Amino acid sequence: IFCNHSLSCSLNGCYVDGEGCQCHKPWSGDSCSVLITTPSPPSAKSLFPSPERKNSWSGPVCQDDADGRFRMYLPIYAKGNLAKSSALYHGVAEQVAGPYNWTDLGVNHGPNPGLVKYFDPQTGQAQHALFAGGHIWLEDKLEGGHFKNSIGDYPHINFSPLFHNGSFYGVFQATTFVYRNEDIRNRSGWEQHGSIVAPHQGQFKRKSLEDPHLWVDEYNFFHIIAHAFHKRERHNCSNSLVSAHLFSVDGRQWHRSSEAPYGHEIQYDDGTSQIYSTLERPYVVLDKRKRPTHIILAASLEHGDQGCAHTESCAKNDRFCSCVNCKWIGLAGTVVLSLDTS
Repeated sequence: IFCNHSLSCSLNGCYVDGEGCQCHKPWSGDSCSVLITTPSPPSAKSLFPSPERKNSWSGPVCQDDADGRFRMYLPIYAKGNLAKSSALYHGVAEQVAGPYNWTDLGVNHGPNPGLVKYFDPQTGQAQHALFAGGHIWLEDKLEGGHFKNSIGDYPHINFSPLFHNGSFYGVFQATTFVYRNEDIRNRSGWEQHGSIVAPHQGQFKRKSLEDPHLWVDEYNFFHIIAHAFHKRERHNCSNSLVSAHLFSVDGRQWHRSSEAPYGHEIQYDDGTSQIYSTLERPYVVLDKRKRPTHIILAASLEHGDQGCAHTESCAKNDRFCSCVNCKWIGLAGTVVLSLDTS
């Protein structure tokens, strides 16, 4: 069946004359830019429960082809710290949203890792590359893998890697350019592939973007979900900016949806819900059809709609007053937003 994947539908649906956008699940809205959510299990309220109040701040997830289980690689931070990780933990779960059984890998590759699965062009064997701390760490099998074999470097921090049609792509923290490389062992091989620095649209004018996650969908269109924020937003955090969706036909010329794909609230299937003052570091989990099914998110676990502008920390330092900076006060952790693809 012919589908007109119009840019007006954010490349997430078919445009039908006289009817508008017919969105692919889990996307919805007039421009197919809003995600349909479904309640997450209670285990998703904090994927790394820590009696010692150690922080976690999201991490990549990959389904293991060998046993079908989900494996997460989660940097852990000392109490009150989110800038410098102290350990890398490996979690194993039957479901994306947990619960996870955690093991300290005995290595610390740095904060905010990215993970990509690809197939070696010479052997055809599946490989898994962890991008962390400026280095690329390789394992062929996830079970028992500690990512101790460094094969190369990459040029920017907080890199979101992608393997597509034999090439590697990536976008880094500032969410301004997409890079491409034919061989990740060659650090100088990263070349600018596309630009996403065009003026913001709609509510994203003069707002900041960071923490991008890059993927390609079942129609070979490129997408990015990123953390969006404005440091002047201090009150009613549920109404503050938190996410953005960007899309491209070929990864070169990018467009931005005028609506945020998700907000600050996550509902749970035990009947509870939680508003988080900030949700950052999105990691989009895809099914075998390359449809988003879950988003792993970093959250300020102890601050909700009220934010932290009322706290003693804010009174002492203006830096700790905005919704986005509540993460520096109290416990930070990792949660899961579940999406409806039914």
